[in-house]
Amino acid sequence: AIDVQVGIPRFWTGVGMVMFVLGSWFLYDSLPGTDLRLSWITLIVGIGGVALTFVVGMPSMVRTRFATPTIGREWMIGADGVAIGAIDPDGVAQVGEAKWRARTNRAT
Repeated sequence: AIDVQVGIPRFWTGVGMVMFVLGSWFLYDSLPGTDLRLSWITLIVGIGGVALTFVVGMPSMVRTRFATPTIGREWMIGADGVAIGAIDPDGVAQVGEAKWRARTNRAT
């Protein structure tokens, strides 16, 4: 979990992948009493898919999860707002349903 949170794969990601490959290798055996088993290509593609998910996908998912949500300010341009209390020079204004910190640069 710590390797994923820093955004790049490191030591524990490698250890986890080695353990995943070893576990797959030991589980890769024919069914008792039959010669039925998966092909090597299936095993390699599965391990490659999991490795690709952890190396490429997980860091971006974690960055998205822990990022500060932003909605932008473009939608507020030209919108009407209401000052909640005095704004001299700092205060709070409400635009739509959201309350925003407001600051005046000059007294008008």
